[in-house]
Amino acid sequence: MTDEKYTAKELDEMANALLAQDKSADKAKSAKPAVKAEKAAENPEKADDGKHPAASRGKLDEKAIAALPAAALLNANEKLKAILLDQETAGMLDQRQNDAAIYLTRITYHNNVVIEKNISYVRGDMFVYSVELSVR
Repeated sequence: MTDEKYTAKELDEMANALLAQDKSADKAKSAKPAVKAEKAAENPEKADDGKHPAASRGKLDEKAIAALPAAALLNANEKLKAILLDQETAGMLDQRQNDAAIYLTRITYHNNVVIEKNISYVRGDMFVYSVELSVR
């Protein structure tokens, strides 16, 4: 990871370069639509590459997502805290002052640079916490 900082102009230029690359890749892909249609007609049970069932197209499993370059560069920290609502926040949530709530914060990083900061107040009577864990 890097601590390198970019200006808004540099980020804009990088985004434009990536978009230009993506457009040129789309043009190359669309150059042979008749061949793709012909393959699909020959074997409708297979995806365009002929190796994967059509039902699996468009789905990314955890391993595929983890293999993406950007996945290695993202991390986040999320915290939940039980609180009693102050008068202003209680009013926004249609609750009374001192009603129970959850104060939730999440900070997301890309290359050790904060790209998202999210602060939420969740009504105590509406809060559900669910975690799915799996061992691989």
